Amino acid sequence: MGLEFLIIDFSANLKLNLELIQKNRHYYNQPQRTLFGATLVYVDENGNKKFFYFDIISEVLDHNAYFVNTALFKILSHSVFQSHQIKQLKIWCDNAKHFKNQELFFDFYKFSDEYGLKIQVNFFAEKH
Repeated sequence: MGLEFLIIDFSANLKLNLELIQKNRHYYNQPQRTLFGATLVYVDENGNKKFFYFDIISEVLDHNAYFVNTALFKILSHSVFQSHQIKQLKIWCDNAKHFKNQELFFDFYKFSDEYGLKIQVNFFAEKH
């Protein structure tokens, strides 16, 4: 349709099986998951602003460019994203090193070619 926004960020790693009272060995051996969130902001055919939320939960705890690349690939390939026929995408993220590096900028370039998107990357001010 037109110009859409994608806001992306990592949440703190989530601990699973957390209980109020637990033995030491359970506390220190809790499984964790990474939560990568993305919000797609777009305007529908009636001119209404809409939001669609993507939550990617993974056992991989690395917050790096490779993880962001993989997550963005899943989002851009998702049927909801594809159904909007997006041509221009403004991506907003924070200043963390997993978003601000050459590897990810090259990935944005590849995504532009692969999905026919004009991608603009914007960064929030520090300590937002």
